[in-house]
Amino acid sequence: MVDWLRYFGLSFFSDKLAREGKNHNFFNFILSFALALVLLFCGLVTAFALPFKGFYKDAPSFDALAENLFANLSVEIRDGRLYAEEVVNTYTDEEARARFSMDGYNVIVDTRPQETYDAFEAYCIAADGTRIRYDEYLSLPKEEQEGYSFTLEYSANALDLDDALMGRCEEYLSAIMNEDVVAQFKGLKEKREADETAYRRGIYELYVSVYYPDLKAFERSGSAPLLRTYYYREYVADKDARNRLLLLDDVLIGDFTTKKGIRVSFYGFYSGMKDGTVKGENARSFLLSARKSSMNATVRVFLNNFFLYLPVLVLIPLVFALILWIAWRIVRAKRPYIDCLKIVGSFILWTGLFAALLIAVCSFFTAADIVNALPIPLFAGILLLRTVIFLIRDLRSRPKKKRPAPTDGPSEETEELEPPPPLTRSLPLEKGEALPFACEGEGGTALP
Repeated sequence: MVDWLRYFGLSFFSDKLAREGKNHNFFNFILSFALALVLLFCGLVTAFALPFKGFYKDAPSFDALAENLFANLSVEIRDGRLYAEEVVNTYTDEEARARFSMDGYNVIVDTRPQETYDAFEAYCIAADGTRIRYDEYLSLPKEEQEGYSFTLEYSANALDLDDALMGRCEEYLSAIMNEDVVAQFKGLKEKREADETAYRRGIYELYVSVYYPDLKAFERSGSAPLLRTYYYREYVADKDARNRLLLLDDVLIGDFTTKKGIRVSFYGFYSGMKDGTVKGENARSFLLSARKSSMNATVRVFLNNFFLYLPVLVLIPLVFALILWIAWRIVRAKRPYIDCLKIVGSFILWTGLFAALLIAVCSFFTAADIVNALPIPLFAGILLLRTVIFLIRDLRSRPKKKRPAPTDGPSEETEELEPPPPLTRSLPLEKGEALPFACEGEGGTALP
């Protein structure tokens, strides 16, 4: 158990322990990867929760804007909804700009119910730029309708589902012979007595779906263009719009710049907040509490993003293990790919921890959109660095094969002298000549 703990917890810091990965179960890779994901997730949540209060204190202009707004506008929370006595838009209303705008900050307050319809205008645009109303387009001959494109404009005004509008919608739907439309129209009329409001909304939405082309390109939140969508399209979706505070009936959206130049964007909800009037001196606590209420929604967003990018996170160690395997093949060190993967996997736990710490630290010095993009680059960068360090050390530690140096002839150390040839004669001896070697007696023996 102790040996396993040493391998699992310290192999990031020891090449020797990392090499022992081939002797351990592949479950260690899965466990390390899972814990690394948890650490990365905790790093993101920490980055969301901790720095905001300090950022807010470092934005006195935004704080003053909020205090002035709630001091001069009656705003009340009831049952998790916000209610204001008037609609405010400092972007379009000069009088409101003079009352509420400060140091380049703008304010929008519109607490009408989120399901309020927008009194939009529909147009058709010809190829030469000519624009006509949609009802005028429908009155054109079929051959003249070609070449027009459909568009609509939100008005920021609430649509009143009055009797006059209902009369026009009912008259139009009564003339439609489509079976589905007829069935829906009949079903709505049968339920009218039970809920008049639901009937009027249903009739209007059915009318919009039949009378106009598909509006999904313009409206994704409801079956008919909503007032809420106007604010999102005009102000929230504009990434260049800065320094603003937008208060709607169930959500607030803010954007400010600190004295250090850090841009901070945030949102919050009123659910869970105590009922009562928001006063100027309570502006900071109100905004901080609303932002805190968005924690659950933010956690869900982070979880969705993790599942979305999980294949990329899984691919990172697989690719680095492949690099290690190829490098070893090049130096003729044959090792199975699974051993390479186990070695890389032994670095994952601490990689996740270091990445999470860096994310948390960076959140105090940079904008949230940058911080939210850090997990994958940091995870990949740290793991790649550790894998490369291991590979370099491993290649350096391998014994080098000695090869003999090329020479023109044998070296002095290896050259051996051949023995002299034996003293023999190939010619026949003359009569009376002594043999060239000694025999019994002295001087050799003469031939007879």
